Amino acid sequence: MTENTLVLFMSKNGASKAYATEIAKRLNLEPIALKAVKKQDLSGCDTLIYCAGIYISKIKGLKKLKKLTEKHPVKTIHLFIAGLSDDSAETIAKLKKDNQADFPEPAPSITYARGTFDVKKMGLPTRLMMRFLHRILSKKSDLNPEEKGLLEAIDTPVYAVDLTKTDALINRL
Repeated sequence: MTENTLVLFMSKNGASKAYATEIAKRLNLEPIALKAVKKQDLSGCDTLIYCAGIYISKIKGLKKLKKLTEKHPVKTIHLFIAGLSDDSAETIAKLKKDNQADFPEPAPSITYARGTFDVKKMGLPTRLMMRFLHRILSKKSDLNPEEKGLLEAIDTPVYAVDLTKTDALINRL
């Protein structure tokens, strides 16, 4: 089963890499960063597992993955996505809606788990954007749960990686 499986990831803050490493370890494989994947890695690949984070409602690297799978088709694609929201059906539905145009073919299954968020580890442009967003949200009187969570995360780093969340994907293989 696993000799035709490839585990790819794109990680900005470490959560997606941690999940990809755990999935690959359980399948006796090595994870490969999306930016380092080569044509020969996809040769004979039937199942592709892609781990990535969400940034401004978009799955990081999904457009690149779509282009890659258009050139080198695979039978099955599983997305393992890390973000700050809870793993409710509503969160997953919104994730699908916001990213549907960029989904590779065949339509992927999606597993969602919480990830990390630490402003201090972000690049300068992102830190500046977070500072600006913090100012705006701090002045707002009626924050929705997502805005409250973001404001708290900007103030206090979040590390919510739970490697047991990989069980759902492993059980689907």
